[in-house]
Amino acid sequence: METIKTRIDKNGRLLIPSSFRQSLHLDPGQEVILYQEGNELKIRTFKESLNRARQLVKQYNKDNLDLVALLLQERREEAKDE
Repeated sequence: METIKTRIDKNGRLLIPSSFRQSLHLDPGQEVILYQEGNELKIRTFKESLNRARQLVKQYNKDNLDLVALLLQERREEAKDE
């Protein structure tokens, strides 16, 4: 695990060293997700966040249902009742 000391500037910006950006495949201007876990600040790419969300859905969708089709059907039924 590589550890590098960095600073937060007066505008609240944090420099991510190039070695980290390269290993995480982060490009200039790319949006990332920051989150706090306990006393730690963590960064995650949207791709990684999407992969984690998909894993959670698979964990709870053991019957491999078509969730999009179910949602659309539910919305159609709700629209009929209005």
